[in-house]
Amino acid sequence: MDPENLVKCGLGIDIAKDVCYACAMPENKMFTYQNTPEGIKKFVSEIKKVKPDQIVLEPTGQYSRATVHALLEAGFNVVVMNPRNLSQLMDAEGRSAKTDKLDAYYMAIVAKRKFYQPRIKPTRQHELLREYSSERTLLVEKRTDLKNKMSQQADILKELAAFGKEGKALSKEILKGHEKILKAIDEQIERLEKAARKLIQANEDFQKKDEILRSVPGISHVTSALLIGILPELGQLNRGEIANLCGVAPLNNDSGRKRGVRRVGHGRYGLKRGLYTPITIAMRYNPTIKAFAARLQSRGLTGCQLKIACIRKLITIVNQMLKTGQHWGENQSKPHSSLT
Repeated sequence: MDPENLVKCGLGIDIAKDVCYACAMPENKMFTYQNTPEGIKKFVSEIKKVKPDQIVLEPTGQYSRATVHALLEAGFNVVVMNPRNLSQLMDAEGRSAKTDKLDAYYMAIVAKRKFYQPRIKPTRQHELLREYSSERTLLVEKRTDLKNKMSQQADILKELAAFGKEGKALSKEILKGHEKILKAIDEQIERLEKAARKLIQANEDFQKKDEILRSVPGISHVTSALLIGILPELGQLNRGEIANLCGVAPLNNDSGRKRGVRRVGHGRYGLKRGLYTPITIAMRYNPTIKAFAARLQSRGLTGCQLKIACIRKLITIVNQMLKTGQHWGENQSKPHSSLT
């Protein structure tokens, strides 16, 4: 392997609920620490002596969050690795056994080989905004599921009400319970939206991005918070890289003479799912996206393929707008001329 693609010291961390393991390469030095504020603080002070150039770990939700924040605040380059990639590396090495220490060892190999280039260090504000957006998306889905259930139960409740006073009382009680849950969900969604707005207004960088994003027809304050929180790289990468991060870039599937069907990747968790409703609105009311969708429909593109293509178009446009600091409509022909 090219020495230029290697770093002097790579560190891999396997994070669990209680005990975490870390491995530093090339010394193959192992570290163990408790996943507590005190244990993490002690671990960060220990690895400062090793001076790792790159740290790789797997996402484990709430268990990895505290470690990631502590490492970022200490100034380390931290990369969250897709678990599937680690599994593929272990398969390539012919390893069938799996332990926490082995996981840390192989992640250290990845960190040493510099397979990943850290893009941007997310702050605590980014993480909070991401949590607000993710929680809101889950609540909206629960609300939709409950409304669908109420619609399906309407006929059953009418039949139930026909069974005298007891049936009528039970029917009303079920309906009342559903309405209480819906009201609680609506109130929680409103609280989350207010908290996200407050967080954006308290951060000057977030505020500037929010003003540019909300100038785009089809992007509301909810979508703006989603993009700022989940995609901090927006405005700093080229069109291909940002599309790949969003999971809307077509990936090659060729071998020899075969030219396989291009498919998109998963992208960053929660992002594509959160953009389906905004893109539906943009396809109706955003003149650029509407015209783009019409051209694709004339070529026979429909359904999810059409929406994915429109999401890519929208993301490419806002990426360029944030890069140049332009609002929607300001010298529109310049940032969008190459996107048609």
